[in-house]
Amino acid sequence: MTKIRTRSVVAMLAASLALTAGTSIVLDHGAVPAAAQPPAEAGPPDFTPAGRWSLQERQYWQRLQQELDRRTRALSERCGARITATYVHESFRGRMTDGGSFGLDAYTRATCDAPLDAVFTMCTNSELAKQAIQQTVRHVECEWGQTRYSLRDGTIRFRFDTAERNAAAYRDHVKSWIEQSL
Repeated sequence: MTKIRTRSVVAMLAASLALTAGTSIVLDHGAVPAAAQPPAEAGPPDFTPAGRWSLQERQYWQRLQQELDRRTRALSERCGARITATYVHESFRGRMTDGGSFGLDAYTRATCDAPLDAVFTMCTNSELAKQAIQQTVRHVECEWGQTRYSLRDGTIRFRFDTAERNAAAYRDHVKSWIEQSL
């Protein structure tokens, strides 16, 4: 056990140094298939979305992306495919709330998780669905606006408005849509 933990710590430190230096690093994890490697983070700790954002909003976006990255690591592991996710930042302009840690309320964040939850469930429940996702899905974009879904060039684009549906209904609806689109 100590040997595995030491390797993990060394790998994390090496990856952190590589990201700081702006270089890439390839680590050999033995029996772990390349497709199951966790996705790259959205950016270094000083990641900032394009456009003019206040310091508070930039801090919110960092925390939101870190939260999304944790979700996609679990998703990638479950599906055996490298899947990343991002927010379409400009679509959320004016929706940030003062105070709190994330800037977006938990309900909006949960709704944004709907396509990730749907894909996770599909990979869990069906080997055939898991294979289809491995071959097709690489990225998920979460956007605020009138509901619309698309899948093109490996990217699921998920636009939603919490006034139209609740998070659970979005998850079920987008799961059905993904199954029809693959």
